[in-house]
Order: sequence, then C-alpha cells, then structure tokens
Amino acid sequence: MNATGPYHPAGGLWLGLVIVAIILAIVAGNTLVIVAITRTPQLQTTTNIFITSLAFADLIVGGLVVPLAATFVVTGNWQLNKLACELWTSLDVLCVTASIETLCAVAVDRYVAITQPLRHHVVLSKRRARLAVCAVWAVAALISFVPIMNRYYRVRDRADREAWACYGNATCCDFITNSSYAVVSSVVSFYIPLGVMIFVYARVLLIASRQQQAIKRERLRFQKNKGRHSGDGCNGDRSHCEAPSVLGQASECGPAWLTAMREQRALTTVGIIMGSFTLFWLPFFVANVANVCGRRASYELFTALNWLGYANSGLNPIVYCRSPEFRTAFRTLLNRPPPCPRINHLYKGLQVHCPRLVNKVERGRAETSGALRWSWEGDPTAGPPKSNCSVRLDGVSEFQSQERKTSK
Repeated sequence: MNATGPYHPAGGLWLGLVIVAIILAIVAGNTLVIVAITRTPQLQTTTNIFITSLAFADLIVGGLVVPLAATFVVTGNWQLNKLACELWTSLDVLCVTASIETLCAVAVDRYVAITQPLRHHVVLSKRRARLAVCAVWAVAALISFVPIMNRYYRVRDRADREAWACYGNATCCDFITNSSYAVVSSVVSFYIPLGVMIFVYARVLLIASRQQQAIKRERLRFQKNKGRHSGDGCNGDRSHCEAPSVLGQASECGPAWLTAMREQRALTTVGIIMGSFTLFWLPFFVANVANVCGRRASYELFTALNWLGYANSGLNPIVYCRSPEFRTAFRTLLNRPPPCPRINHLYKGLQVHCPRLVNKVERGRAETSGALRWSWEGDPTAGPPKSNCSVRLDGVSEFQSQERKTSK
C-alpha cells in the first residue's frame, strides 16, 4: 500500500491553508484568555479557574493535537512512528475528556452560586476549585493515557482485517478501538458529564428564573411606593426624594438587582459554551458508540466529525467576548482602550434606569473629594456634557466600584 500511494487520500494544499488558519485562531484566542485571567485581578474568580483549565485544554489541542492531525490529513500518511501515534491519540482523548468534565464543574459552580450566593466562596473556594481541576485532569489521564499506551483499546479479533492492517502499518494512525473501550471511554469522557451538566444547568435556569421574577415583583412594589412619595417635597427633582425601601431586596438598582444582572449574563455565557461543546462533539461520540453495533463509520466521515470537535476549541474565546470584563481585559492586552461612546451609552442608560443609584454615587463623590461637579441645564437626568468624556469615565468607574462593594 505504501508503494502505490498514501494510506488515506491526501487532502492537498488548500485544505492545509484552512487548517493553518484554524490552528492560529485556536492558539491565539486561548493564549489571550489565559493571559487575560492571569494578569487581570478582577478576572481571578473561582469560575475563571475552571475557564483557565478549559482554555489550557483548548490550547493543547491547537498547539499539539491539531498540527499533527493536519499532517496526517494533508499527506494521507502518519509521519512519525507508532509510539508517537499512540501518544498523540492519548493527548487528544485527554483534552476532550478534560474539557467536558471542566464544563461539568462549571455547571456545578454556577449551581452553588445561584442556590447559595452568600456561601459560594466558602463552599467552593479557590483552593477547592484548583483541587477539582486537578481531579478532572487525573480522571482524564486515567481514561486516555493508561489504556491507550498499554494498548487495551485494540481489537482482539484478528478477523477484523481493517483494524489489524492499520495496527501493523506505521503510516496508519486511525483510532480503531474494541467495543469495550469505545463504550467505557465514551460514557466516562462524554455521556456522564453531559448528563450531569444538563441536569444541573436546567436546575440553575429554573432557580434563576424564580429569582428574576421575585426581583421584578419587588421592583414593581418599590416603584409603587416611590410614586406615592413623589409629590412630598420633591419639587420635581427626584434625586432628593428618599422613598423608603428595603434596598438589599427591593430597590430599583440595589445589590440584588446588580447581582441578578451579573448572574444572568454569566449563566447565558456558560450556557452558550456548554451548548456549543455539545453540538460540536456529540456527532463524533455518537459515531464512536455506533462502532459497537458493527456500523463503523468511514474514514472520511469519522475524520470530518473529529475536526468538527477541534473547531470548538477556537470558538470559546469568541464566546468570552460577551463578558464586559473579558472585553476590557482583551482590549488592555492589545493596547486598545475602550471606546468612549460605549461608556457614554452605559452611563446614560444608568441615568435613565437607575437615577437613584447614580445620584447617590455622584453625591458621595462630591461630599468626599469635591472633585465631581456636574453642570448642565434643564432635566437633571439628561447627563453630563457630551464633550467631557473623562468625567463620565470617572463616573462609570465610581459606579463599578460601588457595584463591587454592594455585591460583596
């Protein structure tokens, strides 16, 4: 077979160029995520310990697994020896298993954050999160390196000519497994973590939905109380009206409202990451288990499904850009300051929807330092002059610090 051509059809140069673009996107994106979390104190949270683990697994995929897979796909032959083939296969299974189990840990982390928000940092501290990450990688190593390097995955029946032809040919690196290993590895590496992840995340969404409804009811009740007091000595300026409220629970933009906004955004981001991972890897694991039924997928189909999973490693950094904290950290690392118009839009939105909180921040800043002086005419909720971007940046940073204090 070597004398007549490559073991598998060669992909060609154009496919190689596409793969190079995929490799660059995976490596650059996940390196940026890891550096951003490492160098930004605000991003060094318990959840982001798991995100760092996930980015590290994706970085290994982009830096080691995909380049070697590319040589196999482009040339049609495995260019190294059989030992290197088994090491590469073990690394591939290791990263996929670590990724799905890390996402399972993220789902549990979000569940604790929603159900026990005040004890979240105690129940799931950073130390315990790091231990959980170590456990995830240990389990992934046991399901990948141990059976593959000892060749427990190989088909024992020599009547399977396709499998034994590949085992005996140095230019073939197809991962043809026996039924036992296909079932056990798929269940441990994918299906059990996926089931736990779906169950926990469904519970998280249900609880978060109930909390959102409770906060909305409290906001409506607060606004009704505020309306009753609107004519008592305000003279049209509501910034001086201090309507009674239970601000930890019911105010317009109190700690409960701010925490709910952050949790909702975090849940949406985590949901997208989990959904995309499931969508990209589920076809591969379905095909892997289908081998047990004697319906072995063709080389072309199996390779296409495997590369669909590889593409997911470059998608996660794009999903993280939904987070304002990650966007700010990325811009800082790339020496691109945040655009002033978006800051203006944020501040004006706060003026419209949360006037009491913004006015409280402004009065506190003026009383302590005397540095903040707004001067505008007409409606007091119209905001500062458009030309004074630096002052508005100070106002927003003050609001963000206020938000962090209230969340603590």
